[in-house]
Amino acid sequence: MVTLFMEIILFISLSLFLILVYRVIANFSGVLALDFISFWFYTYIVFAFLGSLIIITGFGDDSYFVQPLSAHARNVFFGGSLMVLYAGLGTFSIFLLVLSLFLGKHRYKEKLIEKCTSESYDKITLAMLFIILMLVFFYYLISTFPSPLYLGLINASSEDIALRRIEVTKNLSNIANTYIISIGMLMSYIVSYAYLALFSIHKKYPIRTFLSVLIASIFILSTGEKGPFLFYILGALICCSYAQGKIRRVSIKLIAITLFFLFLIYFIFVSSELSMITALIFDRIFIAQVISVYLSFDFYSNLGDIGFASLSNVFTKLYDSKSVMPASEELMSVYYPEMLKLGGWNVNGLFISEAWANFGVLGAIISPVIVGIENGILLSILMKIKKSPMQCAFYAYFTVKCVYFLTSFNAYLYHSDWIVCLLVLVLICFLNAIGKHFILKYK
Repeated sequence: MVTLFMEIILFISLSLFLILVYRVIANFSGVLALDFISFWFYTYIVFAFLGSLIIITGFGDDSYFVQPLSAHARNVFFGGSLMVLYAGLGTFSIFLLVLSLFLGKHRYKEKLIEKCTSESYDKITLAMLFIILMLVFFYYLISTFPSPLYLGLINASSEDIALRRIEVTKNLSNIANTYIISIGMLMSYIVSYAYLALFSIHKKYPIRTFLSVLIASIFILSTGEKGPFLFYILGALICCSYAQGKIRRVSIKLIAITLFFLFLIYFIFVSSELSMITALIFDRIFIAQVISVYLSFDFYSNLGDIGFASLSNVFTKLYDSKSVMPASEELMSVYYPEMLKLGGWNVNGLFISEAWANFGVLGAIISPVIVGIENGILLSILMKIKKSPMQCAFYAYFTVKCVYFLTSFNAYLYHSDWIVCLLVLVLICFLNAIGKHFILKYK
């Protein structure tokens, strides 16, 4: 008991440094702001830090996700919690340092309160993107029918929904072109956010705005994944405020709306029992997203790190090495084999869990630096671009697209989404050129 008490005191004492980090963040955008940096910090606190606090204090011992570690929990709980804490402190410290060097606090603030402006070619480009999105959307609906969303609406069993979810996510290449779907998924965010930005400043195109938001919602919900849709809604709110030159703040009303949507999604896809929904949400938010850090610390401390072998085929071919399954899938098969039968296939978590699995202590030390640098540079570049509907859309998209921060370190080394994003950017530049030529010709 003395050892446990000392571990908790040490963890809480070190956690106080997070307050200092948030003070710096607040200097950039204000207290309780919903901007890029603050949103990522809140996400870390809710989905990682609070979970680690619950686990190290023993309040999560009865959780389904924690029970497989009960045999040798104390060392794993303490070591894993320190990794979670270091991941947050390291990432945001480097993030803020890079942002200060490449952009500066005052320029960042100025960009947040600057109003969005649009040119005629912006609207032409957006209209063409909307048409392309519609075509890809219909292709997706046909290819994935019946989708997990459809099965949820017709009251299919949770097992059937989970199994179909695997078919339209993990095994998507068996039924559709994955690049077309990936481009469509990215465009669903960008087009809908850009129209929301336009509508926020000009009150125009209400029908196209509504349709693009509807398409994006169906696109995201069709996989049966609940978190991405909730993040999409938050991104829409952030986009509208950002376009108007306002800084949205966290409020009781916003928290209530978020919880309502979360309950609604679980009601549709998982269960109609209130007590079960509450328990599942608690586990999903506070435990499931951080437990992989502890699983990885436990499993790969004994097995040894796996290096680049779990990365994309690009790396395995480059180094002529044998590919192995990602840590998230390995951990699922070892600790939760029964979930595999119910449609689960991986246990994703905070990026440092995969960094530990891949490269051991070195990976755990360096990974927050890499994540902080990449995101600091990304945000600095983004904030130097003219504030247009498209810029607002990408700002909102990258703000809520913190999924890799919460799920994968491999994605910071290489991911096919990089190529998809580049393709969409090239497409936007090409359509912009057409729009400008059209305006000059018929002006």
